[in-house]
Amino acid sequence: MLLLKGERMTNILIHVEGGMVQGVFSDTGDVAVTIIDYDDIERGQEDPIEFDNYPVTFTNIDKLQKIVDNANKEIEANDELAEE
Repeated sequence: MLLLKGERMTNILIHVEGGMVQGVFSDTGDVAVTIIDYDDIERGQEDPIEFDNYPVTFTNIDKLQKIVDNANKEIEANDELAEE
């Protein structure tokens, strides 16, 4: 992707745990998120999907980086346990 001088990308972090989306975070307020879970559809979901209806938590890039860092620490800890 080519960015023009002064432009920057929007960062979006999607937190999934237990097979479910727990939260969506963005460092800009100008995003809309739609989630389509084909597992739910295959299980007979009856409610129609509404476009752009998933709530997004607006935060800053430092908070997003902390979430990523914490996830990486858990990965490292799990790797160390697996090696024992």
